Amino acid sequence: MMNASYAKLPSGLWGIRVHGVAAVGEKILIQKKDGSSREAVVYSVIWCGNARDGKIASLVTVEPVGKTVSVRPAKTVWPCGYPGCAAPAYCDDCEGEGK
Repeated sequence: MMNASYAKLPSGLWGIRVHGVAAVGEKILIQKKDGSSREAVVYSVIWCGNARDGKIASLVTVEPVGKTVSVRPAKTVWPCGYPGCAAPAYCDDCEGEGK
């Protein structure tokens, strides 16, 4: 199970920062600042790439608490390979056309 923490998104909403490449339907463990944690399921992947510290990270949303949401099939993840693209996985901007 991947470790995660809450992150404020540029839109002002809250998302989840996952350490590594997250996929829809994957279980994650969200750590709060007070030391408590909870399990959650990835509902959608907003972004995946190199974080400020140079490590791979993902920004995701999780299933609403207390609601069961059917999991959509995840997009195929592959190294992007498009010249100039820093995405380590599937990229919406170039859609992997460089591969």
